Formats: sequence, structure tokens, C-alpha cells
Amino acid sequence: MGFRIKHTIIYNYMKKILILEGIASSGKTTLEKLLVARLNDSIILSENYTLMPIIDNRNIDIALAHLQKQIQTIVDSSAQNIIVDRFHLTHAFRTQSDLDAFSEIEDGLQKAGNVLIVLLTIDPERIRERVEETVLHRKDNWKKGAPGNIAGKAAYYAKQQEVLLSLLPISRLPSITINTSDKSWTDYADAIQKKLTIQNASEKK
Repeated sequence: MGFRIKHTIIYNYMKKILILEGIASSGKTTLEKLLVARLNDSIILSENYTLMPIIDNRNIDIALAHLQKQIQTIVDSSAQNIIVDRFHLTHAFRTQSDLDAFSEIEDGLQKAGNVLIVLLTIDPERIRERVEETVLHRKDNWKKGAPGNIAGKAAYYAKQQEVLLSLLPISRLPSITINTSDKSWTDYADAIQKKLTIQNASEKK
């Protein structure tokens, strides 16, 4: 299990925005459930809002407009902690766009609250195994998964993970990368909470 933390300027806002990025089967839903139970006054903005309404979209302008609406949802929420399932990194991948195109989205997130991106990864050689587990578990309900057979899905997600890893260092937002290959979910939740605690301490200085 390894963590890589990127340090950036922390903005002094009360609301916390925790964005979980990563390929399907990386453990976003599992961690969201753990974190929403741990964090006071928290809600989940699921992919039913952030991704699924435009799941087939490949147009950057449509993606940007959709994300701006989701930022407004975050701003309007009375919750102190907003846990977001996928956001602009995913849409950058899906529209094959540079992260520079999402500069206004990052500006909007920074104005909305104190942001932390958590990128969940899997060892490349274990992606196929995780995909097989997910397909077996979700069966016909896994409609958002990449098309094709297991090998095709695994190759697609391996490529997506490479792109997400390449985009993250370009982002101006604070981030932490967590490898979830060994499924130590409690440890991962602890690491995220530790990072949030560091941010909270920085705000008070």
C-alpha cells in the first residue's frame, strides 16, 4: 500500500469537497460509504449526477456545462462535507481533453470550498482481476462499464488509469493518490481523514 501526497495552497473555506477519482472497480463506492459514515454533516454527490447524465458524451463544451451545474449543486448544499464520485479528471479522459480546458472548473471548485482530490489506483497487473470481480458482483447492473469482454474492459481501464495519473500532477488542486490493490479500505479511509485533518489545521493558522 502506497500513498503519494501533492502539496498545494490550501484555501480557507468552511466547506470541504472530497473528489474521488479512479477507474471502475477501484473502490470509490466502498470508500464513499465509509467516509460518509465517518465525516459529520456529509453527503455523497454520486456519479448518478456527475457522470451518468452525460455518460456517452465526448464533447468538451457539454462536459464543462454539466460540471458547472454540479459545482452549483455543491455551493447550494448545506452539508459541510461533500463527497463527490468522479469529476473533471474523468471528463477530461472521456473527452480526450487537456486539463487546461478545465481551468474554470478548478477555479469554481476552489471558490466553492476546500478541495481534495483522491485518485484511487490499482496495480496494472491486477486490473483484470478486479474487473472480473466487479462484473461478477454487479452483473447486468454494471451498465456504465466499458463495452466488450473482460480483456477489452481491462485494457480500457488500464489506459484510463494511465491518463488519470498523467492529469493529476497538472491539477492546481490538493491531491492524494491511493493504491487500493490490497483492499485495505479502513487504512485508505484513515489516510484520507488524516489528509483532511492536515488541511483543517492549515486553515486555522
